[in-house]
Amino acid sequence: MIEWVSVDPSTAITALTSLQADVVIARLPITEERAAVIDLSDTYLVTGERLLVQSTNDDIKDIGDLDTKTVCVQSGSGVDAHIEDANDSARTLALDTYSSCVGALLQGQVDAIGADELTLWGLARQQPTTKIVGRPILEERYGIGAKKNASDRQGFTPFLNTWLAGVIRDGTWGRLYAQHITPLSKETRTSP
Repeated sequence: MIEWVSVDPSTAITALTSLQADVVIARLPITEERAAVIDLSDTYLVTGERLLVQSTNDDIKDIGDLDTKTVCVQSGSGVDAHIEDANDSARTLALDTYSSCVGALLQGQVDAIGADELTLWGLARQQPTTKIVGRPILEERYGIGAKKNASDRQGFTPFLNTWLAGVIRDGTWGRLYAQHITPLSKETRTSP
């Protein structure tokens, strides 16, 4: 029997290390720090941080176009540092929520919103007068997290990797991407 437990980016690792969950499947970036405390599968999605602008904005196409422009980010997300590293002439405004950033964008108080693509896809779906632009500022690879390998868990990560390879090979990954992500990303992919 599967028991589903809700986690978010701030609780995903703790859920695994505290034995609250055996596996975390949602939005888990693969990092060396995480790999030190949990097991991680191979990559199931390559994504990154990008920019959201108003649909009528043709001036901002990439990070280089942010000179003297203001980018809204969510407080504590770390995106502000990535934007400043990529373009030291860009300004950032940190607000508590991305909803506040959308309000600031629509009112012309900021020129763009910086966030991971998954967040931006959701914001663009909610606000159709916006569009996502630019190459990823920072690339992220998402994987499935599992409790660290122990005597009762030998072989689980190889099982996950074999399963992922199978859904990519048989086309399931591409069909799911086309169904759920292409309408938001406007891209077609057949693998991560």
